[in-house]
Amino acid sequence: MGQPARFGPNADDVIELLERLDHLGMAEVFGLAAARWGMTVEPGSGGTAWIDRDERRAAARAHLRALAEEHDRLAPLRAVGDEVAQWTTSPVHWFPAAEGGISIASKELPPRMAAAPPILDVAYATVMEDLLTEEETDLLCSAWDEIVPDAGEVEPANAGEPPPVEQAEPSDDGR
Repeated sequence: MGQPARFGPNADDVIELLERLDHLGMAEVFGLAAARWGMTVEPGSGGTAWIDRDERRAAARAHLRALAEEHDRLAPLRAVGDEVAQWTTSPVHWFPAAEGGISIASKELPPRMAAAPPILDVAYATVMEDLLTEEETDLLCSAWDEIVPDAGEVEPANAGEPPPVEQAEPSDDGR
């Protein structure tokens, strides 16, 4: 993941967030992908530019960018953006070695790509959390906070599987 300093003064929180990405389940990825539909393609852009229908979120993003320029945080924003892009397009970031089938990964990359905008919102807000207002941080992190459990509540890899059947101790009468 690289050296913590490249993520700026909030590096510990950024690293925690990036590590959490590796534990997202499909339900969370689909939820984040659905959360991005507050955006629409800008007419005439050929699908390369997006307009955010939520003006408050757009204003928070613009303020975040201005603060990043003012406080020399563009490099940390780019660094976390690169990490999210790598997670979005790399099955290595998501699938444990035991599952590592490319056929599985290739089917599941599009939802991760669709989930990138709200993930970038929370990643950028985390880099800039000490400079953003509480309202801006809450707004940019809202999809993540609603859909993804707290980082401290990461489910184990076998979550959702039935618990192992415990063998009963034999009784004194042999049964």
